[in-house]
Amino acid sequence: MPSGRSSVRRDIQMKDTSRRDVLKAITVGTVATVGVGSAPAMGAGCSTGEGRGHGTLFSAGVLSGDQEVPPVETDATGAAVFRFADHGEGPHLHYALLVARIENVTQAHIHLGERGENGDVVAFLFGAEDENGEFVGPLEQGVTENGILAVGSITAEDLVGPLEGEDLEALAEEMKAENAYVNVHTEQNPPGEIRGQIEAVDEEEVAFEERVQVKGTKDDLKVVERVKLKVGGEEVLPMDDGRDGDGMDDDGDDGADDDGTADQGSGDA
Repeated sequence: MPSGRSSVRRDIQMKDTSRRDVLKAITVGTVATVGVGSAPAMGAGCSTGEGRGHGTLFSAGVLSGDQEVPPVETDATGAAVFRFADHGEGPHLHYALLVARIENVTQAHIHLGERGENGDVVAFLFGAEDENGEFVGPLEQGVTENGILAVGSITAEDLVGPLEGEDLEALAEEMKAENAYVNVHTEQNPPGEIRGQIEAVDEEEVAFEERVQVKGTKDDLKVVERVKLKVGGEEVLPMDDGRDGDGMDDDGDDGADDDGTADQGSGDA
């Protein structure tokens, strides 16, 4: 090395970006406030009405593979929150579905069924849509997502399977009875990869944080992804040491240091 030049390896570029999606729902008075990132509140301005399910808040808790039947081994997780309200044009079931560390998602639904049993699809939450925006089935190619997978509303016209032709209160009654669950399907697990039973709650808060760090040197370029998920104040997925993306040193290895340990990158964990 020429005289006067340091032998210390220098980082030539580092970029740390953070994204935080927060969903909070509270059944107070006649309006539930549900904020999803910078999106407008879901259900704001909606009357609770006089129907059987109006003004009810529901949560699917923590979505996980061990609730699938049979259980699925996966690092993926997620959460879903629902708010039943009336716009004056009939009842709507507003929803927000968040996922973390899941790959190749093709569709997501509400199914009828108790814990430990599989049941029929009664409403789409995510999937392929036609030119009119109607759900028609699974995506031909799945998507890999961290954060908000879907935000939308369900009406009576959207019900399928055993609830087709029923009013939306019929679905609300099944959800109140804990006889419905959220199921997220993937290419690798078509019957479902993560699932959570829906139940009525007084309030729910879901917080998702993603941090992506890009670290470059003259010899290496590394992408490290860290995610954190909290549901109802419980840390479901802590901000860990991160997952390395593709990166190769000049020596052709996978970015491990000479002692064999993985280079996790720098930044707050």
